[in-house]
Parts: sequence; C-alpha cells; structure tokens
Amino acid sequence: MLNREPLRQVSQDDIENYHRDGAGCLRQVLHQDWIDSLLPAAKKIVVDKEEVGLLPNLPGRYMARCVKEFRRFVFESPVAEVAGQVMRSKEIRFFFDEIFAKAPKSNEKTIWHTDRMGWPVTGHMVPSIWIPLHSITKQNSLECIAGSQTQDVRYWLFSPNARHMI
Repeated sequence: MLNREPLRQVSQDDIENYHRDGAGCLRQVLHQDWIDSLLPAAKKIVVDKEEVGLLPNLPGRYMARCVKEFRRFVFESPVAEVAGQVMRSKEIRFFFDEIFAKAPKSNEKTIWHTDRMGWPVTGHMVPSIWIPLHSITKQNSLECIAGSQTQDVRYWLFSPNARHMI
C-alpha cells in the first residue's frame, strides 16, 4: 500500500522538536511498501553497480531523474507533505536525492559536519531528509547535535575545519 498521505499526522511536538533541535525522528509516516519499492533499485545502484543512467562520477545521486522508483517516491509519497508540515511551509521544492551506504558491520566513520555547506542555497528552510532502507540500531544511526542549526558555523565534511567538530 503506497500511501500518499502520512500514516499519522505530524504532531505539535514533532514541529516544536524540529524547530528547537534542528532535527526530528518521524516514525510511522510511510508505509513499509515505500521502502520495499526502493530496495531493489538501491541494490542495483549500490551493490550491483548496475548502470541505471546516473552520472558516472556521482552514481549515488540524482536517482529521481532517471530511476522510476525514486522518482515515484519523491513525487508521490507523503515525504514532501510531512516536511512542509514540520517546517510550517506551504511550498516544498525537491533539490536532489542521494544514497549513503556503508558495508554491513563497517567501522567506517563519517566526520561531524553541517549539511548546509553542501547546499548551493541560503536560508533556514533547507531540510535533509534521511530515510533508512534497512533496520538501524543506536550504534549505526544518524547522530545530530541538537540546536547546532542556530549557530552560523560552517563545518564541512571535506574541509580542514571539519576537524574542529571532532
């Protein structure tokens, strides 16, 4: 069942948490069928390294441009509606999608950084929406520093100042 409406409403607590902390975890807004629809396409890209029409130098980006499962997810799932509700915005624009994948039981670490340096736009209404396609645990989950969005410090993963975040 590919739901077009969120399975649950975004609560006032969800909205307040996002604005206070700069992040939030919104469980149970997507039906599992959405995730299941993305898994085969993601496997082709990440595991099988199959040519699916993506840019050769960015094989895990811009899937919605040419992979129908990702395009359908972006434009037909309730994710945009939920993002708009959390940000208190009536308009949502999609910029790009990207897959981040690490091998199972990987010890690979991602350096602390702020995502805003990766966006060629200004403003505070530029969310990154993270959707795990596999089960996650506390040990392998995304970590955010609550309230860090209020600081105008631009730590970027690929710059010397990223070391300051360690």
